[in-house]
Amino acid sequence: AMSDEFGSDNVWVIQLKAALEDTPMPSCLIDAALHMVRAVLKTKHGVLKIDVELLLNAVDEERENMEHRLRAACLSHYPVDYALAIYVYTLPEPAVFQLINGLLRSPDRMNKGGISPALKACLPFIKFLDVALASLPKSFRFEGEAFRGVKWVYPSPDDHDV
Repeated sequence: AMSDEFGSDNVWVIQLKAALEDTPMPSCLIDAALHMVRAVLKTKHGVLKIDVELLLNAVDEERENMEHRLRAACLSHYPVDYALAIYVYTLPEPAVFQLINGLLRSPDRMNKGGISPALKACLPFIKFLDVALASLPKSFRFEGEAFRGVKWVYPSPDDHDV
């Protein structure tokens, strides 16, 4: 039995895993991304949604470059769309990571005992990204604590502990 400390989160995790399993695998990155058009996150700063045109332009502009990078890394067998999904997820604009992470942490992530419509719209991309990450060669996988680069809120790194 799971601890009561995480009680409602356990239900959430089970529902999310089931929803991901039931989500068909998109045929390509574009199919996965287009579902996110319906995803909207209301924040204290306004509404966050994905500019699909910006997303599609980012994919188009990076595709050829990504093909070269994969060949240079001897990964020509790794699907370009998988590499692009990882790339798109890390972009500051459109902020796919921000939308998905916000929806996953939102108190509104559950809707009448199920997954919220906004989060459901992201499931095809989440599934595509998950498969892309799981398909990486072992040498590209990292297990451990990692930090996302963010700007500091103090005057400078040198003055942090002063």
